Amino acid sequence: MLTLLASALLARLALPVAEAHSYDGWRTYASPYGASGSASAYAFGTVYVTNQASQPVTVMVDGQVQTVGAGQSTSFRSHAGDVSVRATYRQFGVDRVLTSRTVAVPGYRAASVVLAQPTTSLVRVTNDTGAVADVQIDGQVYAELAPDQSRLITLRLGRHDLAMVADGRSLDHACLDVEAFGSSEFVARRPREDDVAVLNPLPIPVRVTTDTGIVRTVNAGSQTVFEDMPVGPFHARVERLSGERVDDVSGLVSDDRRLTLTVDAPSTGLVALSNPDESPLRAELDDRTYRCVEARQTLTLDLPLGEHHVELFDARGDRVLNTWIEVDPYATSRLAAPDQDREFQADADDAEQARGYR
Repeated sequence: MLTLLASALLARLALPVAEAHSYDGWRTYASPYGASGSASAYAFGTVYVTNQASQPVTVMVDGQVQTVGAGQSTSFRSHAGDVSVRATYRQFGVDRVLTSRTVAVPGYRAASVVLAQPTTSLVRVTNDTGAVADVQIDGQVYAELAPDQSRLITLRLGRHDLAMVADGRSLDHACLDVEAFGSSEFVARRPREDDVAVLNPLPIPVRVTTDTGIVRTVNAGSQTVFEDMPVGPFHARVERLSGERVDDVSGLVSDDRRLTLTVDAPSTGLVALSNPDESPLRAELDDRTYRCVEARQTLTLDLPLGEHHVELFDARGDRVLNTWIEVDPYATSRLAAPDQDREFQADADDAEQARGYR
């Protein structure tokens, strides 16, 4: 009996042991589900990645790396639980992160990750102006760049105004449409410029004001030079020192020669109407009501050259002045209404004197 029992025990020990602890040669597990029925730490899952961006991206899931084309999907086998998903792409030779997140992968099931278009993009800005300058983006200073220095700037998608500014002066500017995965660049170059000379051959001084706000007074028979004007259209308004327009000068600035502009003779002249009376007068020019001349004031009119018919009427509608005047382009023509108070006093004196003779 003991002999049979020993033989049976030896035979059992000789049997091969089943590999109940291995799975697919990758990870070991005791049971796919714990006592509670939930997935254990050794269960597997799948991560489906869909790339809705317009460019291929590199995706890393649970240590595995794949390139996912634009509009394509792929799957990654992973462990169950929290899984790291990181998607990157290259722009200007720099690795940029499209997304980096942790997703919960259920045991023996799939989690889905959708990659959207990025909301920002890189723009390369280069200072080729030869001077230290500030980069302005949409009116705000972003950084200072030395000559020949470049910098990658992250901007939100859309249109942006970029400028390179030094000492308050814009050296160069551009309007860029920043797109996802784009390669927009702003190379600010040294501004091309030249001088603009404005000649004043008139016998009167004038004031010249450019569209950029530069103001110069030019004496009669003289000139002024606006230095370092940027290449492109140039325009300036020419006025008398009292503010009336004389001419507009304009031209195209090039970087190979000085632009010279000449002020033309005015097509209008000045007429000064004086009212010494205590009551306002109505002025009519060429049989049309023109302006009101206030009491004890002088009104200066800017009129076309030539002869004009001038009439002045008091508050009762009585005409107190009726004359013609020649408008000169340079000399101010002057007219004065008769002093009604003095005339009234003179008439009264004459009447008093007449009564004394009686």
